Amino acid sequence: MMLFACLVLAHIVADFYLQPYSWIMDKVKYKIKSVGLLKHMSVHTLLTFTALYVGGVALSSELALALLIIIVTHYMIDIWKTYMGFTTKYFVLDQTGHLLILLGVSLWLSGITFASILSFMQTQFTIGVFAIIIGYLLAYKPLSILIQLLLRPYLQQFEAATQENSGLQTAGEYIGALERFLIITFFYWVNLPQ
Repeated sequence: MMLFACLVLAHIVADFYLQPYSWIMDKVKYKIKSVGLLKHMSVHTLLTFTALYVGGVALSSELALALLIIIVTHYMIDIWKTYMGFTTKYFVLDQTGHLLILLGVSLWLSGITFASILSFMQTQFTIGVFAIIIGYLLAYKPLSILIQLLLRPYLQQFEAATQENSGLQTAGEYIGALERFLIITFFYWVNLPQ
């Protein structure tokens, strides 16, 4: 999936490294009429075209259609997000939408069929892969609830302060989840065969 990797790299560079803060604030303020959004889309168009070409798509009507699909959907998703607000939830939805479009275009241009995807998944999703996925899922929410229940007797003394400053409690939850994520990642990194 060299094409998908090229498209994701172009997306990351355009969205996070070549989009100045002033363009983001312009999008927030002017939304669909934003000049910053048009500049951002120009950068995306150039980088996406380059990624498609480097990823092996010949100069053709397919390349033009793929570029059009990616840029128009990116534009629509970005406009939608400006109206939704800049929260974690909408950031994740925004990025997920972009990545799904890139994946769909990559699959289409690569000629990969649904049957070949199923075959790939059956060979790649071994019990070890499922164990890793289950480990991450358990570490995030269920373990967080267990820790909260175990610490409840000790935390009751801070209940009044927590109600006044719920942001601190939420931050602690995210920090704990990140710590567990890193611990599991390092454990797998060291212990899984390369």
